[in-house]
Amino acid sequence: MADQQEPQDVRIEIKMIMSVTDPRALRDAAIDLVRTRGVWHVGPDATPAQRQEEIDRIEADPAHAVSNLVAFMNLDDLVAERVPGLRPDSSTVGAKVGRPGDFD
Repeated sequence: MADQQEPQDVRIEIKMIMSVTDPRALRDAAIDLVRTRGVWHVGPDATPAQRQEEIDRIEADPAHAVSNLVAFMNLDDLVAERVPGLRPDSSTVGAKVGRPGDFD
């Protein structure tokens, strides 16, 4: 790769498949995170109503619990800290819960 004056973007995709071994612990951790740190897409100043709406979504959908926990890990910052020459501009997190084979 040659040195370039003009910045370029790079899209990094990470795919992981994990097993949910303790749904209750997963849900409880995500709810605790909302209560203590706020709502990921709103911030720490989320209103009580926004926090409750997020908690309701977490209770209804394990995938939403996973995406909240992973989003708060700030993986984009972690990658940028360890890979010289990168700066995080944006990131999104999505999760899907299903049976083995659902993710082809």
